[in-house]
Amino acid sequence: MTPTQVLIIVLALALSAVIALNTISILVRPLNKGFLGLDLAYEILDALENRRVVLPVKVYVEAVDVMLTIHLGEGARSLNCSRILVLYRASNAPVINGSGGLWSLWSNGTHAGLIAGVEAVDKGDVIEVSCIRAGFKGYARSLRIVEDTLGMSVATENGRILFNGEEVLRWRGYRFIRIRMLMLRR
Repeated sequence: MTPTQVLIIVLALALSAVIALNTISILVRPLNKGFLGLDLAYEILDALENRRVVLPVKVYVEAVDVMLTIHLGEGARSLNCSRILVLYRASNAPVINGSGGLWSLWSNGTHAGLIAGVEAVDKGDVIEVSCIRAGFKGYARSLRIVEDTLGMSVATENGRILFNGEEVLRWRGYRFIRIRMLMLRR
């Protein structure tokens, strides 16, 4: 073999290696890009306590209308609320179904984020209820929570609170119920 032929073979091998590495890096890069862990969900949860968060990535907001029903001694009253999911792609996130409360962590293994429900706190003589409605659906880079309206205030003896048909709180004795309606906006 002549030195020219050896040089051509070496250059061909080097070019093949560069092409192969470039192809592998293109194929592998999308699998890792854009995946986050549960850390972002914890950051969003903490930031929503201050009622506003600007996110480092786009999240998807999904909402389903549900009813908040308050059964009183003299009947029942219902208010429209939302079951809200704030989602993003997450790698290897454990399955978490939310623990209740106004906001809690949620994950299905491939996506993670927060789920919104209802918060009902019995303070002895007053029951404070907070629920949230979605002001939008779709992608967002920032989220904020605003006071929408005072849902209702009522005094009652004995009752229970249902959110989407599931009991959240039951009480016996006289209570004043104060309901806050919140709105999730971009």
